[in-house]
Amino acid sequence: MKKRGLIVIIMASLTLSGCDRDRPIGPKGDPLGNTTEGHWRLTSLYKKADQVNVTEADSLAFLKMSVYTKFDSAYMTNNPHYIFAFSSPNFTDTTIIDAIPWSYSTNPEKTREVQYYRISKTKGFQIRFYFIENKPLSYQMDLSNIMESGEYREDLDTVRYVYTPTEKF
Repeated sequence: MKKRGLIVIIMASLTLSGCDRDRPIGPKGDPLGNTTEGHWRLTSLYKKADQVNVTEADSLAFLKMSVYTKFDSAYMTNNPHYIFAFSSPNFTDTTIIDAIPWSYSTNPEKTREVQYYRISKTKGFQIRFYFIENKPLSYQMDLSNIMESGEYREDLDTVRYVYTPTEKF
């Protein structure tokens, strides 16, 4: 009995000592900027790695994001849902997308994190968050085009929308 208790204590201490205390478990990239709403402005646009004028995506000039918990999704339950509200520069045209975070990964330096959001079982998009090392908030976010895939596929990633944080609008 004492051996079992000792083994449990050793296993727990090894597990805890191996944890990264500077980084909580789960995604660090917060599209909301650690607030209740995230406000982003489109600053660059790339099509197949070539930079093009951002006016080609005028209807996506501003992005306001919010999160809510929705339990009646047809394809996923008990997950937070993010509302992506894209607006034109004069705020007359708005497109709204409801998506859930599906997967994420980070680089060893913890300066970039990649998240895949699902709109449905067969559609989604990728977000890349960029950080200054040891800072909790991202200074840039890249969104891919919407892909006809439940998981990220590089061959379908043809457009990058580059957003930076902005004041509320």
